Parts: sequence; structure tokens; C-alpha cells
Amino acid sequence: MSLKESEVGTTSQGFSFWTGYFFVINVSVGAGFLNIPAVFQKTGWAFSAGFILVTALLSYVMGSQLIEVMSRVQVISQLQERGMQIQKPTFKQVFWRAKDGELIDHDDELIEHEESTPFISDKRYDMTELVRILFGNKLSYTYLFLMAGYMQGAQVAYVSVFASSFASNVPIGNLSTCDIYSTDSFYNDCRWKYWIYLSIYACLMMYLTLKGIKEQKWVQTFLTFMRFGIILTICITCLAALLADKRIDKDASNNGDIGPVYDWRYTGHAVFTVTFAFVYHLNFPSIIEFVKDRQKSLPKIIMLASTTCFLLYVFVGLSAASAIGSVESEVTLSYRDYSGGFSTRPWWSYGISFIIVLFPAIDVFSCFPLMAISISDNLTTMCYGVGYKGKGLTMFRVIVVCLPVAIAFFEYNLGVISTVVGVFGFILGPLGIPMLHLASREMLKTKGPYDTKLAPKSLVLGYLVFYILLIIFSLVLLGIYS
Repeated sequence: MSLKESEVGTTSQGFSFWTGYFFVINVSVGAGFLNIPAVFQKTGWAFSAGFILVTALLSYVMGSQLIEVMSRVQVISQLQERGMQIQKPTFKQVFWRAKDGELIDHDDELIEHEESTPFISDKRYDMTELVRILFGNKLSYTYLFLMAGYMQGAQVAYVSVFASSFASNVPIGNLSTCDIYSTDSFYNDCRWKYWIYLSIYACLMMYLTLKGIKEQKWVQTFLTFMRFGIILTICITCLAALLADKRIDKDASNNGDIGPVYDWRYTGHAVFTVTFAFVYHLNFPSIIEFVKDRQKSLPKIIMLASTTCFLLYVFVGLSAASAIGSVESEVTLSYRDYSGGFSTRPWWSYGISFIIVLFPAIDVFSCFPLMAISISDNLTTMCYGVGYKGKGLTMFRVIVVCLPVAIAFFEYNLGVISTVVGVFGFILGPLGIPMLHLASREMLKTKGPYDTKLAPKSLVLGYLVFYILLIIFSLVLLGIYS
């Protein structure tokens, strides 16, 4: 029996194409989109829309690269288990050497054998395991540290969205609602309400994280449609206000102003916020494990997900920035006093306000456990090996739920959180995945069904240089204008 036939396993009982798409959408269109309108208004609509388009295209390329990397690592790992020595490439080899059709330190007879053809099996290889196989243990530990920073930071954003949204719209007993963004001091009445909802969210997320991914199919599907509904509701209400030449609430200062074409001072904030809103790739291995018909489904999933994100982000960014005079860092909180432009709030405006403010808070139910499961899977793979399902996994899942809740206890500002998390996302995604792709092609040059034609070596090196320069420029601007 060949390696391919013996290792692929069955995927007939896995997720369909649409369920896989819903999972990807739920880890990409999370808390990140809430800060997009503020980016449009501060940085400028032309730059923001253009950078979202570039990031959407890059997101698709990175997804294609990651699928190819996983297919090649499957073969490399299995050949290593059979005793074959496959040399890990140096950085010089990754960037400068480009010989085709060979394995490093290979057995010539194996090149033409079916077993050297890349494939994706039911065996999950997490991101840190991919780095370990391609670059070694030291870099895998570094990558795990950065990925933990990114995912845990994203989870802090989810906690903040839930707790601040509920504190803003749902009173606790006789206590009134409050906007935590309007308070400056650390100890205040609104902070206590925020902490109460934070505790409730922590308990719910602990349950869903320990439950696992496969059992959340219907929850994830429902929350995807809810996510689309909330974004479309924001866009429609903002467009209605613009067409009627009204404000979204009764506040006279809330005039629509789309903002400048481009204000370069806020470039750093825009770059990292948009990156945060697009990076789903770190969770991809945990989702791929349950998708059936991978060869057909995976390319379509990443294509549709990238297109969906582009359309949603540009639409909500342009409409909300145009209709709302001063957009909150968390755009939904701008709807606390939504009146449809009337001086006195009609009854139906309360329902729209309630839905918009609270649904994103409920929506992050889908994001947090996926992040927690993904990072805990990576930690257990690093400590116990591929496929481990013991008590250590439960321990890591508890830790990755508790830590972001503890951080969110002190920091709630979504603008600050998304910018910091975006820095980590930039390193792990636009910089990290192309390097994994180059290394996998260097170690195993045999072509496979998951190979992408969108990433020739010259193009990959070109946009790596571009993004390195962009991240340096953005960090400098953040340091000057933070």
C-alpha cells in the first residue's frame, strides 16, 4: 500500500464546502471589522479601500500558499518517519537557490514514485508543526510565541467587544447602561458593569472551548448569517441617512463626513487594523482537519472568504464613515442613541439600536473558541506531539481562555488592541507564510494537486520586500503619532 493511500484516511463525514467557509468567515470577520469605519475616517477612504483590496488579494495568495505547504509537509513528514533524511533549507537556500524537480539529499528512485506526490490527509499539522518541520525547533518556538501573542490579543478584543457592548445596552438590575469609552478613570461605575459581563463571557467561552470545533457546526453557521446581517444593517441605515440627508441619531454634532482621501499620519493604524481583520490563516489547519473533498473545497473556500471580506469591509467602511461624524473605535457603539435621524426616537429605532450594539457581542461567541482551540492545539502539538488528545490539551485550553480575559480586565480599547494585534498578524501572515511556502518548495520540489500558480519565487520575494518596508514605515508612524 502506498503512503498516499494509507495516510489520507476518510473525509466523507467531514464539513461541507459551505460549513468550512462559515468557519473561515467566523475567524476573519470578527472584532476586526468594528474598527474599519474609524480607519476610513482617520486614514482616508481612498487609501483604506485600496489597502483592503491589496490585503484581500494577498490573503487569497497566502491561503493558496498555506494549502500547498500543508500538502508538502505531509509527504516530508511521512518520508522522515520512514528514515529518509531530508535536509532543512537555510535562509540563503530559501531566498536564492531555485533548482527544480528534486528533494534535498534525496533517493533518486523516490522522485518518480507516487509516494512523493503532495497530499493532505486527516492528520492535522498545526502552524508551529509546519515551522518545525521546515525550519527546525528554534524557529518553531519563536513562531509559537508570536502566534500566541496574535491569537490571545484577538481574544482580548473579543472579550472587550462583548463586555463593552452589553454594558452599553443591557442594564444590570437597577443600574443604568453606560459607554465605557466615555470614561477616563480606571475605577468607575461603568468599569464594574464591564467586569461583570466580562466574567459571564469567560464562563461561556470556557464551555465552548472545552467542547471542541466539530460539535459547533450549527452554532458557527448561525453566527455567520448573524454577522452578515449586522454588517448589512449598519450599511443600510447609514445609506438611508445619507440619502435622506439626516444623521443616524438626534445629536446635531453627528454630521456625515467621509474624511480625507489620505492622511498619511494614520497609515500605521490602518495597516495593522486591516491586517488584523484579514488574517484567518493561523486557524486554517484546525478547520481543514474536518473539511471533506479538500482538493476541490479548499481553494474555493479561501477565494470566497477573501472576496467576502473585501466587499464587507469596503462597504461598511465607506457607508459608516460617510454617515457618522465621529465614529467610535467600536462602530456599533455609535448606535447607542440611534434615532433614524428623527429628533425624537421612534419605537423601531430602539430595536435597531439593540440589535446592532448587542449582536456583535454575541457574534464573538464564534470567534473566541476557534482561536482558543487553535492556539491550544499548537501548544499541545509542540509539547506532546501531533494528534495528542490527553489531559494536557484540556489544561492548555483552560489557560488560553483565562489569559485574554485577565488582560481585558485592564485594557478595553478596541483601537489599541487591534493595532497591537495587527503587528503580530503582519509578521505571522504576510511575512511568515510566504517563507514557509518557499521553504516547502525547496525541500520537496515534486509537483502536487494543491500547488498554486499565484506565487512564483520572484513575486514572493518582491512582496516580502514591499511588506517589510511597509511594516517599518508603519511602526515609525505609530511611534510618532500614537
